[in-house]
Amino acid sequence: AAAAGAFAQTLRRYTSLNHLAQAARAVLQNTAQISQMLSDLNRVDFANVQVGGPQRGWGGLKEGWGGP
Repeated sequence: AAAAGAFAQTLRRYTSLNHLAQAARAVLQNTAQISQMLSDLNRVDFANVQVGGPQRGWGGLKEGWGGP
């Protein structure tokens, strides 16, 4: 029973990874989407990006990583 559970979990993991890879491949083959992502990325103000949030009690990037 334990082996079957481990196999099922591994199969779910590989299936999820396969779906993610297929979605990423579709996006990466679309030059219009790549251009839009690059444009969006270039507009991000990384100096003001915060990691986590006040609900988690994490500090911002300026203060360093304060994760769990």
